Amino acid sequence: MPGHELDALLRDQDGVVACFQVLESGLDPRQRAWAAVLHYWPAALADGSALTAAGLRAEDPPGRPSDTWPVHVAVDLNRRLARTGGIRLHPIADLTGRVQANLSPPRLCLEDALVRVASRQRTDEAAVACLADACQSRRTIPAGVARRGRVGPPVPWQPS
Repeated sequence: MPGHELDALLRDQDGVVACFQVLESGLDPRQRAWAAVLHYWPAALADGSALTAAGLRAEDPPGRPSDTWPVHVAVDLNRRLARTGGIRLHPIADLTGRVQANLSPPRLCLEDALVRVASRQRTDEAAVACLADACQSRRTIPAGVARRGRVGPPVPWQPS
C-alpha cells in the first residue's frame, strides 16, 4: 500500500489507524521503526533494526525489500504482549539499563545488538564479519563488544 493510501485511511477512519496499517503502508524504514516502538512503548529497536538505525548493515531476510523486513523491538522480559504482524518482539531482562533512550528511535546499545545478531549467524565467518563491520566503521571498538559479551546475559552461539 503506497504512503498516500495512509492519508486516505486517516481521512476515512477519522484520523485513527492501527499499527498494522502503518507498518503495511509503505512508509520509510525510520517511520516503520517508530511505529513499532511506539506500539509497544516502553520499547526500543533491537537486533537488526537497531543496527540498521545505527547505519550498519543488518542481516535480514534475503530477497525481500527492506521495507518489508520485520521491525525488531525489545520489550521488558516481564511484559506479556500480543504479537503484531511486521514486528518481532524480543523480551529482554534489564531493558532500561541496555537501551540508548536518547536516540531516535530508542534502541538497544550498539554492542548489545551486535552480540545478539552475531550470535545468530550461521557461520563463524558471518559472525566475525558482523562484528568487524561495526568496528571498521568506528561505531564501536572490539573491547566494547567483548565487554558486552562478558557482562550481558548469555547468548546462544552456533559455531560451524
